[in-house]
Amino acid sequence: MRRLVLQLVAFVLLACASGCLTRGMAMSPGDRVLAEVYIAAMVVQAKLLPNAPGAPEGFEVEVLRELGTTTAVGLDVAPDGDVFVAVSNRLGGPEARGVSDNRSKPYWLLDDLAARTVDDRRAYIEKWASQGGDPLSWYTSDADAVVRLRDTDGDGSLDEQREVFAVRDVVSGIGSSVLVDGDALWYTAIPDLFRLVDADGDGELEESEVVAHGFGVTTSLAGHDLHGLAWGPDGRIYFSVGDRGYDVATREGRHLRPPIVVSRGAVFRILPDGSDLEVFATGLRNPQDLVFDDLGELFTGDNNGDGVDEARLVHVVWGGDSGWSMPVQTMAGDYFHGPWEAERLWETRHDGQPAWILPPIGYVGRGPSGVAIDPGLGGLPDRLRGHVLICDYQYAAPRSGVRAYEVEPDGAGFRLASSATAIPSVLATDIVFGPDGWIYATEFDQLGGGTSRLLRYARPEHVADPRVAELAALLRAGFAHRGDDELVALLGHVDRRARRG
Repeated sequence: MRRLVLQLVAFVLLACASGCLTRGMAMSPGDRVLAEVYIAAMVVQAKLLPNAPGAPEGFEVEVLRELGTTTAVGLDVAPDGDVFVAVSNRLGGPEARGVSDNRSKPYWLLDDLAARTVDDRRAYIEKWASQGGDPLSWYTSDADAVVRLRDTDGDGSLDEQREVFAVRDVVSGIGSSVLVDGDALWYTAIPDLFRLVDADGDGELEESEVVAHGFGVTTSLAGHDLHGLAWGPDGRIYFSVGDRGYDVATREGRHLRPPIVVSRGAVFRILPDGSDLEVFATGLRNPQDLVFDDLGELFTGDNNGDGVDEARLVHVVWGGDSGWSMPVQTMAGDYFHGPWEAERLWETRHDGQPAWILPPIGYVGRGPSGVAIDPGLGGLPDRLRGHVLICDYQYAAPRSGVRAYEVEPDGAGFRLASSATAIPSVLATDIVFGPDGWIYATEFDQLGGGTSRLLRYARPEHVADPRVAELAALLRAGFAHRGDDELVALLGHVDRRARRG
């Protein structure tokens, strides 16, 4: 009975206090008190409510690996079954340190707004460290890392956990995204895009290359990082940055930097050899992940601005601008969040909207993070095929889950046709369709102790489908040795991963 009463109290506190968070960084003293009440209520809810992972009807769910006290942010699954997880030990846990946020360090806000390069950010961090702020050791004592999970004895459990790469510089982090590329691995950790090579698979890198440097010129807000690694249908690698901006020199000598306001979120693409890096779209706040559909259309879930705005499902197109820039986060008073709210830039298309922005498709949850679309043999039931899956992270498992959004063509863009819960009651940060017919997800329980784990879901009849085993064998064998006729034939394969090669 006492437990039920406490749960009801937490629910009432959440309902009463949640409105205070619509004022973002511009809180009154009263709002700050309400914000503290809200956070306390979330902690109570997280600790009291069960955190057993939910599963959709007809699915099995397994806790594949407990990852301990760390923040599991992103993952990818290799054709051979190895799972790579981007983990942060510098954000989210009870003892986490190393990643800053303008809300916790308002004294450097003007320095942050003035920063134009990563070196500028390093300089003001060092300045404030010398003037009584967090010492430089606070930023470097812990690391963000890539962890490899492997089944060494073939029993189906990932019995080996090995750190293969880590970053811990003053201006690093958080490390947010990994992408398998043969015997190489792409990894994003502000300020760098890395390419890591372990040719013999022993967990020791033969190569670690900074392919591009200069992402994250401002601190902005924690979690607004370099992330979203995804293969495009054009053979390029796509990735995103939150509204911490960029000032990047390409291999070809071009200079990528937003005009006027440096701290804007964006989507980039690059060839796998590290050449031809370019800005694909801009004006995003925090697009944590990217996904393509079968027709090559690109989607992301973009987080709201801590105001009256909503989180949004965005159709990302070449040259598109979604309208956001970080400085509006600091605008208070009668012009709160500036044109973002005054001109309703964040809303779906309406007559009063400026013509220079690309409006969102629709509104999605409160905490969009990982995104995915079933590639063909991913394992979703037919009713969810083609839907955009978005991990909706809301700190307490019963409030969180993986949502499915059906989009339909609407002129040159899309409209939101329907939504449903694909996976209930899971604190998922990322979701990936594995080559074995299972759906993998990283889960992070920030308020319940700062621990993470790896989950997987499947319908038994789907895993037993012989087409799944055939696809897994095809992906393991690779495509480099195949002739033109075979590659052309694979363009008709039911699964997008086989068609991409």
